[in-house]
Amino acid sequence: MIENNLKIGTFFHHIRMASAERKESLDETLEWLRGLGYEAAELDADDLDGAELLKDHGIAVSSIYRQYRWREGIDEARMMEHIELAKKLGASRIMAIPGLFSEEAWKCLDGKILGAKKSGPGTSTTNIACTHSLNSIPGSGDADCYKPVSDNTDCKNNVGNTDNFGDAESIVRSDSAALYMDGDDTLGVELSRMIQGMKKLSELAKESGLTLTIEDYDDAMSPIATIGGMKIFLDAIPDLKVAFDTGNFAFSGDDVLDAKREFIGRTRHVHLKDRLWTRTGTGDPKECPDGTLLWPCAVGDGDLPIKEILQELKAVGYDGYAMAEFFGAASYSELIEKSIENLKSL
Repeated sequence: MIENNLKIGTFFHHIRMASAERKESLDETLEWLRGLGYEAAELDADDLDGAELLKDHGIAVSSIYRQYRWREGIDEARMMEHIELAKKLGASRIMAIPGLFSEEAWKCLDGKILGAKKSGPGTSTTNIACTHSLNSIPGSGDADCYKPVSDNTDCKNNVGNTDNFGDAESIVRSDSAALYMDGDDTLGVELSRMIQGMKKLSELAKESGLTLTIEDYDDAMSPIATIGGMKIFLDAIPDLKVAFDTGNFAFSGDDVLDAKREFIGRTRHVHLKDRLWTRTGTGDPKECPDGTLLWPCAVGDGDLPIKEILQELKAVGYDGYAMAEFFGAASYSELIEKSIENLKSL
């Protein structure tokens, strides 16, 4: 029996890949998926081919995610399109990825991850983004230090210099983030624009009766790859919620159980992603900044404490969607089948 009667789903990308592997129509694959016990699919707003078939097979749309590039500006029309897609397909929540820092902005972090304490799931402390606790952005909680460890002459200022950054509430209220910082502070400008974009989308989603979420996005140039990075956005935007991804915190060296304790009160969606790093797996691994390889695997077959996370979700009464995720799998059909088998036995 699946813990806490969670509604188990997977990503529509995985379903289509499985269909190709099984050499059958998407309709046939959806029937197979439903027979396994999957109830929902998660969609990419920019890759919806075949999504109209989900309803015919009784498969709900759990959420629709979209990649934005808010460092370059805020496109409200694209936000509204995202919202309208969710309403049309019956999803009650959407997820936004705010984009990645530019190379120039990343120099302000000395090439490290925003808020990182270490660089991978092991014990290495290389690639640390800061070496002391911070006076982080006022109003952003106890997020880690974002000041680079070395003096980078290519970056005139940095986020740790709050004189040019302003507090988080000012940033999201402002019409132009540039009003709050020096024009040469590329990191501050880009982060501020991303917060503004997320704030705007949160307001639009709320007006439409939808919940906006963010996940811990595992890229070294992402502003939300760490607990500290996510807290900047969550503390600045009270209505923003969490799509808790069990597998992505390992990329930046955060402990998933620490993240669970930090975010469980604002979790409204779950990505069940397990990963292998203590032994070699199959498929296409994600490389951490310290060189550790995170291999995709079936939920429950990896190195992450999936059972403990599920038990904690049960303890707080979470009974929403939990989406099995394994981008980069060698065989999507195999991991789809094995994941739900494991979840029923955990």
